[in-house]
Amino acid sequence: MAGKLVGYARTASTDGDINGQIDQLRAAGCQIVHSDEGVSGLSTEHSALADAIAELGVGDTLLVCDLARLSRDAASLQLLANDVKAKGAAVRTLDDEQSGNLDRFLATPGPAMPQ
Repeated sequence: MAGKLVGYARTASTDGDINGQIDQLRAAGCQIVHSDEGVSGLSTEHSALADAIAELGVGDTLLVCDLARLSRDAASLQLLANDVKAKGAAVRTLDDEQSGNLDRFLATPGPAMPQ
């Protein structure tokens, strides 16, 4: 049996389109979507992201619209991915190509990710 999909959405400003992200994640099968609105990707205070990760169990998947919703740099993304992996869960994006390249991205630190 496949695990549950737990969605996470984030915008850096309160006038960002958080509802668009939430709609996309729900359409992809997420029954639960956590969101941080008005929180920069450079901030380390992502309470809804922490809640989403805490909710994950073995076989579950943390789903985001794109990797930039999770972090602005490879080191932080690596730490997050390690936390998710330690729970027996996975991180995926709505973009299959981006998800498929996630492991390669994490192994190759680069410049900050675009917002």
